[in-house]
Amino acid sequence: MVNARERRSRDVSYAANVNLGVARTEVNNVKYLMLTLLFASIGFSSPPALSDKPPIRRVQRPQFDNPTDNISANLYVLWDSYERGDSEEHSDVLADGFAAVYADGSVRTGKPTAQEMKAAPITRFALADSKFELVGTDVYLVTYVADVDVPGKAGTEGKAFTVGEIWVKEQDMWVCRYHQETRLNKSPLEISAEPGL
Repeated sequence: MVNARERRSRDVSYAANVNLGVARTEVNNVKYLMLTLLFASIGFSSPPALSDKPPIRRVQRPQFDNPTDNISANLYVLWDSYERGDSEEHSDVLADGFAAVYADGSVRTGKPTAQEMKAAPITRFALADSKFELVGTDVYLVTYVADVDVPGKAGTEGKAFTVGEIWVKEQDMWVCRYHQETRLNKSPLEISAEPGL
């Protein structure tokens, strides 16, 4: 016969395993959603040969042996060109079928124009906690924290986002195919800079 103490111990152990399983399931669901969106958007894109537009000639940058080094370099170019308002260079590191879901809930397909970039400028950016996960042939899931300053009515306002992106290899260059961001209440970069932490 099982006493009450053993039963409680088994119940707590079972509850902990169930909670751990729920947490793993939520992480797997997020990865599954991002991959589903990527493959759905790729599947519904017309092949380049059938497109009315000629293929984009990308600026060839130095290539590294490690794909994540190439993605890191192009990720910096992506943000730096946006900060400078260089829509041509910014578009060069975006895939032809680029899509994005922004923190305000808006959805965008296609590359931003110079006017759209000027309408939502940033004056500073910092990227941290980059993680790269190979999820298919020449496909990486990239996650990171972006800390940006944007001009506001009362001066510069700091904003922080956790970002998930899908990077793919097109014409021998790593480009961002999908971007999704979620607004954070406080930047992890600010938290780590606080005294005593």
